[in-house]
Amino acid sequence: MPLAFTFDSQRDLLMCRASGPITYADIQQHLDDERADRYLGKAELIDATGATVAFSGQEVRSLVDSLRHLGEQQRLGSTAVVVSSDVAYGMMRMLEMLVHGICQIRPFRTTAEAEVWLAEVARPMVKN
Repeated sequence: MPLAFTFDSQRDLLMCRASGPITYADIQQHLDDERADRYLGKAELIDATGATVAFSGQEVRSLVDSLRHLGEQQRLGSTAVVVSSDVAYGMMRMLEMLVHGICQIRPFRTTAEAEVWLAEVARPMVKN
């Protein structure tokens, strides 16, 4: 399974591990699973250090459309993505910029940095 998650109830944090090539379909399935389990509003820490990017820039734009649609239905939690490659970091930065005003997604190089950021901003965005 390319994306697997568990919920840490003590930290109120969704913990996800991404491994192998991650496609647009994998990300969509992950979002569907989160929605089904009612975790879309929770803060999420994704360890993608064992994953590789297997989606295009155009698919990032499609992902933005999906997140916009989900965000219209409910609040979305902040997501920190820990990556190990420049390509993954660049794709996540592009996503971060494109989802501005929809949700908060940010790439990091270390789990420690990601956890600090989540501690500061891990709350759902409120629609005005």
